Amino acid sequence: MIREVSSERGGGQVSEREIFERTQGLLHQGAAGIVYGRNVIQHPNPQGITRALMAMVHDGAGVEEALELI
Repeated sequence: MIREVSSERGGGQVSEREIFERTQGLLHQGAAGIVYGRNVIQHPNPQGITRALMAMVHDGAGVEEALELI
């Protein structure tokens, strides 16, 4: 099976909610994974936001649940 690759190029830092809403939208479109840079690396709690994003990708967590994981 061949998957189409969708790419959202970098930009400035955005809110946690915006990151999670974008992630949810991409996952609903069929994305199998995500890659983020500065919004994770420069986050005050990189471990927490990584945990939240992993929950979205692997466990189907929604935006509100992800926000609670940070």
